[in-house]
Amino acid sequence: MDPGMFAFNKVKPDQNIIDEIFSFDVNQLESTSSSTLTKYITAAAQYLVYYKSQINDAKANLASKQSDYEIGVSAALSTDPDLIKKHGTKTAAIAYLVTTDNKVIGPLNEQIQKLKQDLMRVEGMDRVTIEYINAFKRELDRRRHEFDTARMERKI
Repeated sequence: MDPGMFAFNKVKPDQNIIDEIFSFDVNQLESTSSSTLTKYITAAAQYLVYYKSQINDAKANLASKQSDYEIGVSAALSTDPDLIKKHGTKTAAIAYLVTTDNKVIGPLNEQIQKLKQDLMRVEGMDRVTIEYINAFKRELDRRRHEFDTARMERKI
Protein backbone atom coordinates (compact mmCIF):
# COMPACT_ATOMS: atom_id res chain seq x y z
CA MET A 1 0.00 0.00 0.00
CA ASP A 2 0.99 3.57 -0.59
CA PRO A 3 2.56 4.97 2.63
CA GLY A 4 0.72 8.23 1.99
CA MET A 5 -2.51 6.44 2.82
CA PHE A 6 -1.33 6.27 6.41
CA ALA A 7 -0.54 10.00 6.75
CA PHE A 8 -3.35 10.21 9.32
CA ASN A 9 -1.06 8.34 11.73
CA LYS A 10 0.93 11.56 12.05
CA VAL A 11 -2.05 13.34 13.60
CA LYS A 12 -1.40 13.73 17.31
CA PRO A 13 -3.94 16.10 18.87
CA ASP A 14 -2.78 18.18 21.82
CA GLN A 15 -4.16 16.29 24.82
CA ASN A 16 -4.39 19.46 26.93
CA ILE A 17 -6.63 21.13 24.35
CA ILE A 18 -8.71 17.95 23.99
CA ASP A 19 -9.17 17.86 27.78
CA GLU A 20 -10.14 21.54 27.68
CA ILE A 21 -12.70 20.87 24.95
CA PHE A 22 -14.34 17.93 26.68
CA SER A 23 -14.48 19.78 30.00
CA PHE A 24 -15.72 23.00 28.41
CA ASP A 25 -18.12 24.90 30.66
CA VAL A 26 -21.07 25.90 28.48
CA ASN A 27 -21.65 28.89 30.76
CA GLN A 28 -18.41 30.34 29.39
CA LEU A 29 -19.56 30.19 25.76
CA GLU A 30 -20.35 33.91 25.43
CA SER A 31 -17.01 34.94 26.90
CA THR A 32 -15.00 32.47 24.83
CA SER A 33 -13.32 34.15 21.88
CA SER A 34 -14.10 33.13 18.32
CA SER A 35 -10.44 32.25 17.78
CA THR A 36 -10.58 29.86 20.75
CA LEU A 37 -13.72 28.25 19.33
CA THR A 38 -11.96 27.87 15.97
CA LYS A 39 -9.00 26.28 17.78
CA TYR A 40 -11.43 23.89 19.50
CA ILE A 41 -13.03 22.93 16.20
CA THR A 42 -9.66 22.22 14.60
CA ALA A 43 -8.37 20.27 17.60
CA ALA A 44 -11.58 18.24 17.83
CA ALA A 45 -11.36 17.45 14.11
CA GLN A 46 -7.76 16.28 14.62
CA TYR A 47 -8.93 14.22 17.56
CA LEU A 48 -11.62 12.67 15.37
CA VAL A 49 -9.01 11.57 12.80
CA TYR A 50 -6.84 10.18 15.62
CA TYR A 51 -9.84 8.47 17.25
CA LYS A 52 -10.91 6.78 14.02
CA SER A 53 -7.36 5.55 13.35
CA GLN A 54 -7.16 4.09 16.86
CA ILE A 55 -10.53 2.36 16.41
CA ASN A 56 -9.37 0.93 13.09
CA ASP A 57 -6.14 -0.31 14.70
CA ALA A 58 -8.13 -1.96 17.48
CA LYS A 59 -10.47 -3.63 14.97
CA ALA A 60 -7.51 -4.91 12.93
CA ASN A 61 -5.89 -6.22 16.12
CA LEU A 62 -9.17 -7.89 17.12
CA ALA A 63 -9.52 -9.57 13.71
CA SER A 64 -5.95 -10.86 13.93
CA LYS A 65 -6.45 -12.24 17.45
CA GLN A 66 -9.76 -13.85 16.47
CA SER A 67 -8.05 -15.54 13.52
CA ASP A 68 -5.25 -16.82 15.77
CA TYR A 69 -7.84 -17.99 18.30
CA GLU A 70 -9.82 -19.90 15.67
CA ILE A 71 -6.65 -21.53 14.34
CA GLY A 72 -5.64 -22.49 17.88
CA VAL A 73 -9.06 -23.97 18.65
CA SER A 74 -9.12 -25.90 15.37
CA ALA A 75 -5.64 -27.24 16.00
CA ALA A 76 -6.52 -28.32 19.54
CA LEU A 77 -9.73 -30.00 18.41
CA SER A 78 -7.99 -31.82 15.56
CA THR A 79 -5.16 -32.93 17.86
CA ASP A 80 -7.62 -34.56 20.24
CA PRO A 81 -10.67 -35.76 18.25
CA ASP A 82 -12.22 -37.28 21.41
CA LEU A 83 -12.37 -33.86 23.10
CA ILE A 84 -15.81 -33.10 21.66
CA LYS A 85 -17.08 -36.55 22.64
CA LYS A 86 -15.74 -36.08 26.19
CA HIS A 87 -17.56 -32.77 26.63
CA GLY A 88 -20.71 -33.54 24.65
CA THR A 89 -20.64 -30.58 22.26
CA LYS A 90 -18.11 -28.58 20.32
CA THR A 91 -19.07 -25.48 22.34
CA ALA A 92 -18.42 -27.28 25.63
CA ALA A 93 -15.09 -28.58 24.30
CA ILE A 94 -14.05 -25.04 23.29
CA ALA A 95 -15.11 -23.72 26.71
CA TYR A 96 -12.93 -26.41 28.29
CA LEU A 97 -9.99 -25.37 26.09
CA VAL A 98 -10.46 -21.69 26.98
CA THR A 99 -10.37 -22.43 30.70
CA THR A 100 -7.53 -24.95 30.66
CA ASP A 101 -5.14 -23.71 27.96
CA ASN A 102 -3.05 -21.01 29.65
CA LYS A 103 -0.55 -20.68 26.80
CA VAL A 104 -2.51 -19.82 23.66
CA ILE A 105 -6.29 -20.19 23.60
CA GLY A 106 -7.09 -18.86 27.08
CA PRO A 107 -4.93 -15.72 26.82
CA LEU A 108 -6.16 -15.03 23.28
CA ASN A 109 -9.75 -15.32 24.46
CA GLU A 110 -9.06 -12.83 27.27
CA GLN A 111 -7.42 -10.39 24.85
CA ILE A 112 -10.34 -10.71 22.42
CA GLN A 113 -12.87 -10.06 25.18
CA LYS A 114 -10.93 -7.00 26.39
CA LEU A 115 -10.70 -5.56 22.88
CA LYS A 116 -14.43 -6.12 22.35
CA GLN A 117 -15.22 -4.37 25.63
CA ASP A 118 -12.92 -1.46 24.78
CA LEU A 119 -14.59 -1.07 21.39
CA MET A 120 -18.04 -1.17 23.00
CA ARG A 121 -17.08 1.56 25.47
CA VAL A 122 -16.10 3.97 22.70
CA GLU A 123 -18.76 3.00 20.18
CA GLY A 124 -20.52 6.03 18.75
CA MET A 125 -18.09 8.56 20.20
CA ASP A 126 -17.19 9.69 16.69
CA ARG A 127 -20.76 10.85 16.15
CA VAL A 128 -20.77 12.60 19.53
CA THR A 129 -17.51 14.36 18.66
CA ILE A 130 -18.96 15.48 15.32
CA GLU A 131 -21.98 16.92 17.15
CA TYR A 132 -19.65 18.74 19.52
CA ILE A 133 -17.72 20.20 16.57
CA ASN A 134 -21.00 21.22 14.95
CA ALA A 135 -22.14 22.97 18.14
CA PHE A 136 -18.99 25.11 18.12
CA LYS A 137 -19.50 25.82 14.41
CA ARG A 138 -23.10 26.88 15.02
CA GLU A 139 -21.91 29.31 17.68
CA LEU A 140 -19.39 30.81 15.27
CA ASP A 141 -22.12 31.09 12.61
CA ARG A 142 -24.43 32.76 15.12
CA ARG A 143 -21.74 35.28 15.99
CA ARG A 144 -20.99 35.94 12.34
CA HIS A 145 -24.68 36.49 11.62
CA GLU A 146 -24.98 38.80 14.65
CA PHE A 147 -21.96 40.78 13.47
CA ASP A 148 -23.28 41.05 9.91
CA THR A 149 -26.69 42.17 11.18
CA ALA A 150 -25.14 44.84 13.40
CA ARG A 151 -23.00 46.09 10.51
CA MET A 152 -26.03 46.30 8.21
CA GLU A 153 -27.98 48.24 10.85
CA ARG A 154 -25.13 50.75 11.18
CA LYS A 155 -25.21 51.37 7.43
CA ILE A 156 -28.88 52.27 7.51
